[in-house]
Amino acid sequence: MHRYLIFRIISSIISVVGASFIVFSVSVVSDDPLLLYAKPGGHGTTQEQLDALSAKLGLDRPVVVQWAIWMGNALSGDLGESLLDERPVTDKISERVGASLKLGIASWIFASLLGIPLGVIAAVKRGSPWDYLARGIALFGTAIPNFWLGIMLITVFSVQLQWLPVATSGPGFLSIPHLILPMVVLGTATAAGYVRITRSSMLEVLDSEFLRLARAKGVTHQRAIWKHALRNALIPPLTISSELFAGFITGSVLVETVFAWPGLGRLAIDAVNNNDFALVTGVTMFFVVIWVVTNLITDIAYLWVDPRIRLAA
Repeated sequence: MHRYLIFRIISSIISVVGASFIVFSVSVVSDDPLLLYAKPGGHGTTQEQLDALSAKLGLDRPVVVQWAIWMGNALSGDLGESLLDERPVTDKISERVGASLKLGIASWIFASLLGIPLGVIAAVKRGSPWDYLARGIALFGTAIPNFWLGIMLITVFSVQLQWLPVATSGPGFLSIPHLILPMVVLGTATAAGYVRITRSSMLEVLDSEFLRLARAKGVTHQRAIWKHALRNALIPPLTISSELFAGFITGSVLVETVFAWPGLGRLAIDAVNNNDFALVTGVTMFFVVIWVVTNLITDIAYLWVDPRIRLAA
């Protein structure tokens, strides 16, 4: 098991380092960073000034050297300064990460609590009205676009009924009225995916030999379903769960745009539109770290869910 954990940690570190080089290199070669720093677009700047700025920023060095310097600064928490307002990138990310965490965690919990139990019920009650209802909800959640559902919910619950606020994340870290509509919109499609994957996985496990043996030994129906079958069927939902959770945190641009949510997704789009080299690189690397860490946590969770992985490790 220790070798399994060490291998996963080392591979995660290699993934972050490799991704950082790719992100930094693409950001540098996509446009001339010197012209981005020499606002506006380098016009009216003499060659001597450009050379001095290039030497000051280290842009006259090879890309590998620039990346090594940037990585050293990033490890100390310095991701550079935004070109738009010359503020530290870490400060701009820290201002938005709270809103993204709030929306991401709430949407993930909503989708998991709705989708996984519905998938289990649909598999256990195969062919019953409960099965058709769960599959109908899954089809509904998959087919409806997020932006349309968001606009409809705003029209009904915010404009006509005036039950819920229409936009922004609200005061404080946890403002539940502001959170409900974007949480439902962001979590609906994910819950639909959970239903389909959990149902398929549960159907496969329910037909397995070990579950028939457990029932033959006198294990109750409820215990066989919720302890033995569900635990063995959790691998596929757990795999996509980490990816969905990371996707929620890094932000859904459509949902954040519809609800004027000040999250990381909108920050990334604004950085791209403004050609903000330092902010694009910093935000992208922050996304990479989130994805790698969530996948590492999932790999560790496999050890608890599936004893076969524990034994093989």
